[in-house]
Amino acid sequence: MMDVSRRSALLGIVGLGSVSAAVGCSLSSDGVTKVPGSADTVPTPRFINVRDFGAVGDGKHDDTDAIDSALRSIDEDSSQTGVILYFPVGRYVDSGTHVLGQGRPHAICGAGPGLSVLLRSGSAADAWWDLRSAFCRVSGVTLNSRRATGESAAVAVNGSYITVDNVHFEDSPATALAIGPAKTAIGCVLDGLQFRYSGKHHVHVIGRHSSSDGRWSNIEAGISGLSGVRVESAAQNIVNLHVWGAGTVSSSSNAGIEILSSNNSLGAGWQSEKNLGVGLIVQGSYNVISGGRSWGNVGLGISLNGGSGNIVSSNVFRDNSIGAEVGSRERIVAKIVGDSVLFSQNVFTQTNDILSPTSYREVPRYSYPGRSVVTGPRPASASVMLDGDIDTARFAASNIGASAI
Repeated sequence: MMDVSRRSALLGIVGLGSVSAAVGCSLSSDGVTKVPGSADTVPTPRFINVRDFGAVGDGKHDDTDAIDSALRSIDEDSSQTGVILYFPVGRYVDSGTHVLGQGRPHAICGAGPGLSVLLRSGSAADAWWDLRSAFCRVSGVTLNSRRATGESAAVAVNGSYITVDNVHFEDSPATALAIGPAKTAIGCVLDGLQFRYSGKHHVHVIGRHSSSDGRWSNIEAGISGLSGVRVESAAQNIVNLHVWGAGTVSSSSNAGIEILSSNNSLGAGWQSEKNLGVGLIVQGSYNVISGGRSWGNVGLGISLNGGSGNIVSSNVFRDNSIGAEVGSRERIVAKIVGDSVLFSQNVFTQTNDILSPTSYREVPRYSYPGRSVVTGPRPASASVMLDGDIDTARFAASNIGASAI
């Protein structure tokens, strides 16, 4: 274990702000943690550097043994304070699978995405990082799965009040971030995340364990095999979510965003663009969708399928149903089905531009079946299919540019 002077030097390198962000407190220069809003002090959480356990971080040497040794050191720590495992600037090859589940809050912390890069090697049936202790955190790293074989997630959140923030996910073979695959995950925080080239979903909230009350913000996610974001469990609160290029390997699960449960909020700054299916699918009841836009999608701009008490307000639906030449889709750009639905103050517009496949989006690095469908003209008018107790005249009067059928 490092001495106090070395730890102080490391804190200086990382920056007190970076370390304090990893534990949710502020650190004073005397090495004592001050709890915001309180005069009380507690001991500083243990801070360990993966290089002290033999990690090289050159992108070639296998650092799995060093990472495992560092994690064993965490497991053997009998103190009740948390432990921060720090990855300095470097590229760390890792063929292991890791569980943080000793009942104490620990943090995996790096110098920042693109600086501290973890490279997955080999194959595994289990998640790369399985977070099971409440208040655990992964922050400030790139997790590049390098299309490792297997169906496992890069990060599985199986505990409550866990934070994943300032992380770049890349080349996950399956779902990049799975919420609640094995246990209930309540109140999880996702912030400042970026996803590229996920084999399945970028984020999947799995419904069977009722993982609710998530808080998401500032997420950008591009190119996924299936739908970009899939929410099966209720009460996720989401702002500034941007999803594009979803559905590269599926003709059915290809929506940008799927809200498949009740009592969710998709708010200010959401955007679903240029996906190979529907921009936004909403099921369940009492969901609130506001302040975003769905545009340039091969399928409908929005499909609200059943449920009651849903609110869809102050959104823009522009240039959707690019695959309009296929079947009845050529006449509609949205479908709204349900009872007691408030659908108002939305804007619909179609420019009927033609976009070639080569200009539609960047050329993906993995197979992209369905890409060729992005060749047809958009519908010239914004017709919306309505069903349920929705008043067609009121709908047309309260939404700009839409004609109900």
